[in-house]
Amino acid sequence: MVKVGAVVVTQTGSQCAVTLASGEQILVAHREASAGARLTVERLTFLGFASELAVELPLTGTTGLGVIARITFASAERGLLLRRFLAYLFGCRSLTEVVARCRELQG
Repeated sequence: MVKVGAVVVTQTGSQCAVTLASGEQILVAHREASAGARLTVERLTFLGFASELAVELPLTGTTGLGVIARITFASAERGLLLRRFLAYLFGCRSLTEVVARCRELQG
């Protein structure tokens, strides 16, 4: 069973901790930065005190607009882009499935 934590919104974006059915813990985030916006998925390690980047989806340029369009089209969720991205990832049971679903967005 997947457990989704609270969405935390800050000045630079939003993030949410998710525990997948496999027991893996990930941090899904939407970041706004001077280099451009991006969606990231990080695998939490060392009791959640450290993480390693698993997926990074830049949201700038035509590729980024395509990613946003695919997420929006596939999700009935409205509002924050992070919530739509979480709805898009719904059903993934492991980090491997999350990475595969994110690769579909890029192609």
